[in-house]
Amino acid sequence: MHLKKSTIGLISLSLLITGMNSCNSKNDHFILYPKDQTQAITVITEGHTRFIIDGEHNQIPEENFIKIDISKIDRIGDEIGVCWNNGNFEWEVVNHGSRILENKLDTTRFKFNTSWDVDPRGIPNSTKYHQEMCGTTGTEYFSPRNGDNLLYEQK
Repeated sequence: MHLKKSTIGLISLSLLITGMNSCNSKNDHFILYPKDQTQAITVITEGHTRFIIDGEHNQIPEENFIKIDISKIDRIGDEIGVCWNNGNFEWEVVNHGSRILENKLDTTRFKFNTSWDVDPRGIPNSTKYHQEMCGTTGTEYFSPRNGDNLLYEQK
């Protein structure tokens, strides 16, 4: 049997993508740190529910977390932004498209947003989270923007 080069190329590409997906599947438990590692945010996802927790955790604690619904977020577009010590809060986090189910955070110290800021035309954008001491990452694959400011540890 003879296969055309284009067919072999498509098969190779399919195998490569399948291999990448099996190695880099959605991260259900990870920790984000600023570059100086003085703080931490744990992200634990269970189905369509996500917990964003202050500090390093292996399980969901009784306090210091926000519980959100992420069922309306496309998994490829699922992205988290964080700014550390922004003058008003120890950290500020956004998960665009989420819905708050329960908030057990100290809102004088931490801020959570369910959407990106919008530009003058009303279009959401993540520009705020590309500044010094800020960063964003996709949750399907760790893909940081402003990556020097955001460290990641998968659990």
